[in-house]
Amino acid sequence: MSAPAGIRMLITRPQGRGEALQAKAAALGCQCELLPLLQILPGPDIKNAAQQLAKLCADDKVIATSQYALFALADTVTHWPSSETIAIGNATATHWQALGVNPTVPQHADSEGILMLPSLQPNAIAAKQVVILKGVGGRTLLEDELAQRGAIVHSFDLYRRQPHDNTSRLADILKQKRINTLLATSAELVELIDQVIPDNSAQKQALTLLVPSKRVKEIAQSLNFTNIINTQGASDDAVIRVLSEMTNTGNANG
Repeated sequence: MSAPAGIRMLITRPQGRGEALQAKAAALGCQCELLPLLQILPGPDIKNAAQQLAKLCADDKVIATSQYALFALADTVTHWPSSETIAIGNATATHWQALGVNPTVPQHADSEGILMLPSLQPNAIAAKQVVILKGVGGRTLLEDELAQRGAIVHSFDLYRRQPHDNTSRLADILKQKRINTLLATSAELVELIDQVIPDNSAQKQALTLLVPSKRVKEIAQSLNFTNIINTQGASDDAVIRVLSEMTNTGNANG
């Protein structure tokens, strides 16, 4: 995948989640702007999730599909169960580690990658409790597949995403700052960006879109973005790895 000459990147992560990446990218020579497009607000299930976690046994499992699910529980759960914990990717794992938990991380940072873990196969998970920590409106693949494998699944909506007022500024920022690379770490962000950029426009064709997974890449392709790179995760390290390849070689694997 060809990289734009002179990376001018827009980071669209929620407020307070992009500054460290901005500094790291600047050290590579990238010009970076911050424009949060989503707000992360509390979901309805925080209390219920904490109560269920307290009931788990060592053989049970806890799956976090986003670091924001862990942020939501930070003030409620002070003692994590001894059950195996599974983080969808390195960004989520890093936050859990900061809470004193050392989670399992799948090879691929998505639900499909989680479902490939040996400890979640039918012969291992049948009749075990599985707690899924997620956001409102997230995918149901984990719940559906693990229930089919015989697990007793408890899914909790711990946060919700809401479009930020900044969305109205996106078109002007892209033009004024001559943005040629855009970081969108969720399907919701890709869809928001698509609403602002005219379909099949020269601007959409010129942008390099950095996305965290194969699934989000497929969504971006369905919305007629053409220059898309899968960073294989939403963590700073995953993004910096790709930016480094882009700045050093002019190419990155998409």
